[in-house]
Amino acid sequence: MRLSMMFVVAVVLFACGSFCSAAEGSKPKYDMSPYKALAEEALKLIASKEYPAAEKKIVECEDKFDAGTTKLKAADRKVWTVIDKQMDVAIDAVKAAKDAASAKKATDEINKFITHLADADKVK
Repeated sequence: MRLSMMFVVAVVLFACGSFCSAAEGSKPKYDMSPYKALAEEALKLIASKEYPAAEKKIVECEDKFDAGTTKLKAADRKVWTVIDKQMDVAIDAVKAAKDAASAKKATDEINKFITHLADADKVK
């Protein structure tokens, strides 16, 4: 009985080790979730017609992105530049948001920025 119990423990530990390794392997190398979260906060502010607050939030996103993505920039400057340029477009659109039409444009540009963030997952 004692031998079979040790076998079960060994199997469980092996399975946990395999699962934990697989879970760690699925974590993106360049974590874009903080920037996505800030962009999503800006979207909520635009939806609430709080345009100056949305502008502050998207500028905060840019500042954090510029400071926090130096490794991504070094690994793949092209991907980093595409994301950064789209952020600039989004910022300009948010700054111009004054009514429903311009708010829609700002929303669309922020959503494009969020979409481009996924490109960082492909960088090795």
